[in-house]
Amino acid sequence: MNLTLGVIIDGFSRYKPVVHKISDTKAQIRGFCHYSTEFTETDPDYVYIVGSDRTGTVFGQKCPKHIIILGTIIPKSLPEKTDTLIQIPKSVPVEEVFLTGNALLASYDAWYNSLLMAVINHKPIDAFLDIAVQKLPNPIIVLNNNFGIISSAGSIAGHTEGTIWEKIHRPGFVLDSFYTPEEIHAISVNIAQKSEQIFSIHTQNDPAHSSLGVNIWIDGKLYGAIGMVAMNEPFTDGQKETVLIIAQVLKLYFQNHNIYMRIAEDKANWLDNLLDGVEIPADIISNYLHRFQWKLDDYFCIVAFAASADLKIPIISILDIKQINALFPDALVSVYEEHIVMIIRCTDKQQPHGKKKQQLEDFLKKDITLRCGVSMVFNNFLHLRYYYTQSAFAAAQCKPPLSPAICSYEDYQVDHVLQTLSVTTDLRCFCHPGILALWESGSKLQRDLVHCLYHYFLNGKNISAAADAIHVHRNTLIYRLGKIEEILDIDIKQPSVKQEFLFIISCLIVQHL
Repeated sequence: MNLTLGVIIDGFSRYKPVVHKISDTKAQIRGFCHYSTEFTETDPDYVYIVGSDRTGTVFGQKCPKHIIILGTIIPKSLPEKTDTLIQIPKSVPVEEVFLTGNALLASYDAWYNSLLMAVINHKPIDAFLDIAVQKLPNPIIVLNNNFGIISSAGSIAGHTEGTIWEKIHRPGFVLDSFYTPEEIHAISVNIAQKSEQIFSIHTQNDPAHSSLGVNIWIDGKLYGAIGMVAMNEPFTDGQKETVLIIAQVLKLYFQNHNIYMRIAEDKANWLDNLLDGVEIPADIISNYLHRFQWKLDDYFCIVAFAASADLKIPIISILDIKQINALFPDALVSVYEEHIVMIIRCTDKQQPHGKKKQQLEDFLKKDITLRCGVSMVFNNFLHLRYYYTQSAFAAAQCKPPLSPAICSYEDYQVDHVLQTLSVTTDLRCFCHPGILALWESGSKLQRDLVHCLYHYFLNGKNISAAADAIHVHRNTLIYRLGKIEEILDIDIKQPSVKQEFLFIISCLIVQHL
């Protein structure tokens, strides 16, 4: 493959080259040649290496377009005759520089072919980026068209705290919340121009590092972007030109991997979409989860954090996501509706318990304005909406500081069912008339009969177990059950399935009126 002059200058960095003149760092170079006065014509696509023994040469009409000159002496008229003049002031043999240049070309050829083979062989995006980053001193990311992170690669020499890269590696964090409105506007303008060139930005929230990106357009439609942050070294023209090469091959990658084309159809954050109950194909969600080494059928639970209703303050104003990530660094965290939503992968198929639960309780005790609800454990990530609803309902039941710091949905499931049903109709319409009449009589004795009947069925019609559950003598329970059979003229020993359900739901409803 051809290399740009910018890439070549980076490749010769060990010689500490001095650039005296360069018209265009993007000029394409096919190879290197040892300059000889015997040339009758020079090739404009080659860089000519002039040894220190020829620095006194008078360059005439056949002066090469691109020159690397060795030694400390540069003919005065030479800069005027060339488009590119690079000096290597160190004493280096011509052969060594020539071999370095050709090795650089061969290295990029092999690298570029590896990228193409990753496309042809349908390698995962992580494998593609691991190859791409080999020619970059800084880490890179691939985003979809909504700032959702598809994948990233590369190491960072220093710390990431306070930088955009910290946000990149925080599960669930949406990048556009890192940018200021003005920066988002500038990014939007660049997208509107449908440019496939480098777009550079210095973010207000990370002034120490610059970042750049290249949008991926296919048939006039935005499918994502590749981005790089100057975390390890400042950007050079060569780095920028290498990113453009990667972007060109990434476009082929997207076109040959239908899943990324379909990801780009998603106009909203994928996590928000799932929480909204939007149906998204499983392979797309699997692709996102792969970034965290999660699978669709792993075991998960959702923890929802809410602020006390009387505060009238958005929870994001009083609770930093950093605090949540410090407790559960592997959790996927997002802000949704009035909650901070934390999705935990339950490796032991249980809700947070033991030390983790204690840490969470201690954290909540520091701020009595917070409440926290935990869903059931589930093993289908596509059902996120159902279990978010559970966790949000459980969080609403906590009344700090009087109730437990953490409310589990299992403890409030009956309340949730009845509350939801009551929104559409009066629950009494579901009741057995006799049981409703007994309860509404207001008599403690008659209400005790209802209570006994409920626990009788709840304990599988086992007299002894039901008596133990309500702390009465077995004979007392038998008497009360006989009494309710007499009053209601029913047979509770051999009811049909429908009758048993009616008795249980009726007792349950009246006891919660």
